[in-house]
Amino acid sequence: MNLFSGKTVSKQVFCMIRSSSVGKQNLLCYVMFIKSFRKIGMKMKRNSNLCNKIIYGILAVLCIGFFLVSILQYRPYAVNSIEARPQKIEFEGVYQTKDPIEQSLKNGQITTEDIENEVTLRGHFKQKIEEDTMLYFRIYHISVKMFQNGTEIYSYGDKNEHPAVYHSLGDLWDGLKLHQSISPEDTIEFKLTSPVGLQGYRIANNYNYFFDNIYAGNPGQMIRAVIIDNWPHLLLSLFLITNGIALWFGAMILKYAKININQIVFNGAYLFVVMGLWMLVGGQYLSVLTSYNGVIMSMDYMLLFLMSALIFRYMSMMIESRLKLIIHSLECTSLLLLLLYMLLQTAGIMDGYALQMTGVFILFTLDIVMIICLFIEYVRYKKTTLKYILSSIIFFIVFVLIGLSEFLLKGQQNDVWYDFGIFVFVLMQLVFIVNYIRQKFEEAEKAEAMQLELAEMKIQMMTSQIRPHFVFNTLNAISALCLEDPIKADEAIVKFSKYLRANIAVLEGAKLIRFEKEVEFIENYVSIEQMRFPERIAVKFDIKFKNFWVSMLSIQPIVENAIKHGIAKKKEGGTVVVKSIREENNAVVTIMDDGVGFDINKISVGQESVGMRNIRERLQISSKARVKVESTPGKGTCVTIYIPLENKKQENLK
Repeated sequence: MNLFSGKTVSKQVFCMIRSSSVGKQNLLCYVMFIKSFRKIGMKMKRNSNLCNKIIYGILAVLCIGFFLVSILQYRPYAVNSIEARPQKIEFEGVYQTKDPIEQSLKNGQITTEDIENEVTLRGHFKQKIEEDTMLYFRIYHISVKMFQNGTEIYSYGDKNEHPAVYHSLGDLWDGLKLHQSISPEDTIEFKLTSPVGLQGYRIANNYNYFFDNIYAGNPGQMIRAVIIDNWPHLLLSLFLITNGIALWFGAMILKYAKININQIVFNGAYLFVVMGLWMLVGGQYLSVLTSYNGVIMSMDYMLLFLMSALIFRYMSMMIESRLKLIIHSLECTSLLLLLLYMLLQTAGIMDGYALQMTGVFILFTLDIVMIICLFIEYVRYKKTTLKYILSSIIFFIVFVLIGLSEFLLKGQQNDVWYDFGIFVFVLMQLVFIVNYIRQKFEEAEKAEAMQLELAEMKIQMMTSQIRPHFVFNTLNAISALCLEDPIKADEAIVKFSKYLRANIAVLEGAKLIRFEKEVEFIENYVSIEQMRFPERIAVKFDIKFKNFWVSMLSIQPIVENAIKHGIAKKKEGGTVVVKSIREENNAVVTIMDDGVGFDINKISVGQESVGMRNIRERLQISSKARVKVESTPGKGTCVTIYIPLENKKQENLK
């Protein structure tokens, strides 16, 4: 019972006024004290929540700071450690196109912008490279042949070795294990070729990109260098994949728990996983670990189109008007592009690199259409959700445009802009989805509270059926005593009035009461019945466990039934035993009598008495309790009640 509830304070004040006419000032002080104490308690509760938020916020900042300091402390060791990174190899010399005139490299770079698709470079490496060392090249859609003193020692992208279905040669790291050392005195010659039809992609930049990324070392050093140089990209891709998987499992758990979760959560999870895989495949990591470059390139473009379709599918959940059909058509268009790409790639007509700019332009156009649809929907309905989603998309597209502009101007892709745009977009979507799930939790809690309220109303209705039943029986017993023994009748009236006073007090207060309080009700009732039948009714109590709660007036009617319909029908009377024990995580209450009994097989649940059926339902609703009835004709009846102690209500009341 709540000490600070309004009803309790009113009753206490009323009782004190009736009992004392000189304590009005004390009563006023008492009421003011209770109200003030209640306000202080509520204020402390609000302040406690605020303090918790501040404390955890400070801890989060400290943890992030500690993480950054750890990185800064470790970085000098990582950089200065022996052979921590592969050695960067520099090339100097001259280059020659179809024009027989040779031109010098300036800082290792080809300066001719409008270069032919084939170029030959002669010169030497500035550093000495030992035998058995791995030489790594960063290849961006070009074929390469390398000669040492006139002898070919490396080849990539040769028509006889390259699959016919791939016209471009991929974006990857490739390695060469040297069978003899290379000194600065050795003449090194490179023949670089860009496939026909791809000259428009600034071939000179592709060639310079090749010479900017020549390294010597072992595989472990190379893998570590690629990961360290691209750790934000790798971390973001893993962040997307893990969050997508976590969202999916979380949504499945909530769905299993019968919480109404919209399909948007699942669509968001699929989008995050595919986006993370796309970043992982295109992040240069797999090419260091495997030589299946064609598979990597195919997965890259396949995931790109699939990711676009999932974005449209995710955004369609934000629209409720007919514009949803347009978004669905954009999704279908992306899927058709995916199918077209796979068909052209398989047939060897056009690969992903040749389709790259056309595909990106089409997807960008589809994105613009999607944004227009979302904007129209926002203008019509002024939804805050749409405004938030539009902001995240605009952030994403702005950074993608910056990345595309740099790609078109310099010919090389800078993942930093894409990564930042994706991070902002995904972070905003995560916030949106988490808020959506939190809202669903609140709705589920409200629904559960309404169900509990309805259940309590049902209990009150059932209690109203039990109380008159008991009152009428007791009054009949007292009426009989008035004729037989008026003195005992007077004692019975006193005890019955005490019982009613306690009963009404409990009815106005808690819905559940302690088991020992229910035992007091039973004792009061039994004492009334024993006044009428002193030699025929005996009730024994064997209470070994009482630290639990029961529904009010749930055990007493069972004892009443045992007396009225069990032992009272025997001429010699009988005994009722009330026991309570603890079995594992259950409180077990047993009411046994040695009365006339009945055939349990002839009575179905639907044929139970109104009182017994109400008691069974009340115990199940209020305490999740289970009632078991056993009876043998001529021997008696045993009613066993199993009350779970791990029930939420039991824990709260403790």
